[in-house]
Amino acid sequence: MSRGRKGGTAPWARLDNASKIFPATANAADTKVYRLYCELGESVDPALLQTALDRTLIRFPWFRMALGRGLFWYYFESSPLPALVEADSRPLFAPLYDTDRRQLLFRVLYHGRRIAVEVFHALSDGTGSYGFLRSLVSEYLRLRHPELDIPESETVNIGSSQRQHMDDGFRRWFRGRLPQSRKQGSKSRPRSVLRRRALQIPGPRAPVGQQTVIEAGVSLSAALERSRAAGASLTVWLAALLMQAIYEDQTPARSNLPVVIDVPVDLRRIFPSDSARNFFGLLALEHRRLDPTAVPPLKELLPTLGEQLRQQVRPAELQAKAARLIAFERQPLLRIVPTVLKDPILSLVHRLVDRCATTSLSNLGVVAMPAACRPYIVAFGSAAATRGMQICATSFGDRLTLCLTSALAVHEVERLFIRRLVGAGLDVVVTSNTEWGEVAPDSQVDTGRESARRESAEHESVGKESADV
Repeated sequence: MSRGRKGGTAPWARLDNASKIFPATANAADTKVYRLYCELGESVDPALLQTALDRTLIRFPWFRMALGRGLFWYYFESSPLPALVEADSRPLFAPLYDTDRRQLLFRVLYHGRRIAVEVFHALSDGTGSYGFLRSLVSEYLRLRHPELDIPESETVNIGSSQRQHMDDGFRRWFRGRLPQSRKQGSKSRPRSVLRRRALQIPGPRAPVGQQTVIEAGVSLSAALERSRAAGASLTVWLAALLMQAIYEDQTPARSNLPVVIDVPVDLRRIFPSDSARNFFGLLALEHRRLDPTAVPPLKELLPTLGEQLRQQVRPAELQAKAARLIAFERQPLLRIVPTVLKDPILSLVHRLVDRCATTSLSNLGVVAMPAACRPYIVAFGSAAATRGMQICATSFGDRLTLCLTSALAVHEVERLFIRRLVGAGLDVVVTSNTEWGEVAPDSQVDTGRESARRESAEHESVGKESADV
């Protein structure tokens, strides 16, 4: 944090390396907003939720930041604006950033038994925002059930301080140059920020503001059993199933381009940080099939994708990728370009990068909660606005929640992916915020279609109230 801008004393902060692309590229079709939610076993009390939010914000001052646009750069500035909980009646991923007015970059929503937090991605990533949601839910349950033994310290994100929450992990850990070990240990030319073009999922687009979210719930232990039996991590196993679904949709081959799945990785697991800001890297799992008339088997996909993931999560590789991005950001000519001209440049680069990925898969992992809270919680989930199609995975207890978000009007890849989950022997409970068609003629799939229809008529939400990125 720094002193205020000239003429003011409000604290302000620079955008971190991962945040700078979001203000320049957010628009009505892709708002750069994501949603995290917690489903409880009882209806939410809005008044208690407001009190819980007020208390949680004291511990998370970073979430009180608004976004300002200067002559040469964007900046965060602490805002006195009130944060008020609201009924979940907006379209999914409604915009949270407007260049014409200052506003908080998150909202807290409630509907039935669900508490949801929507966040503009420039403010925080999924892991950082889950720390906020965990604290909010813990505080709410402590108010709702005073008899519960939930120490106040357990409602704070891993006991981290306010200063740790506001830390910029990129500035702490990375520089705009290659690490010495990388220079000495590799003779290959560093890969460009722009990779080669990838296969795109075809189809007409849905109307702006009407993205579809299909929620598939499965047993986490059963999914882990299947992935381990195949000799792969859960993330790699899910990526391989998704890749098979894309290939099946594209058989016979309509293009010889590779399928590339972007996989965000939480850098806090490798470079220690308790930051509530963005601190993630982006990996790419790539495969090009040789037979255009066949879907590659798992025994072909899993070793290839697993090795790619292992290579890319090495600290030296992550440091090298971050160094290239930071070096690009710090180019003198780019720094002196006014934002009114810089935004179109970044938007163009963003569109070019988009063509280098087919889809993305974000596994946020297991959400940890205080022991006293767990009996009152059914599930956690996450979903994000997209220009194409993507999957977010979140786990709590024995429930793995997969949210498949799409800006397309046709959902064949999603249907084929869910059928492959069923084919692996998993019981899948499927709900959606729209009418999107049959999943599979299999008794293991419960589409929950009637409940989803009723909820869609009321508002646009991630899924029905029943029973994790």
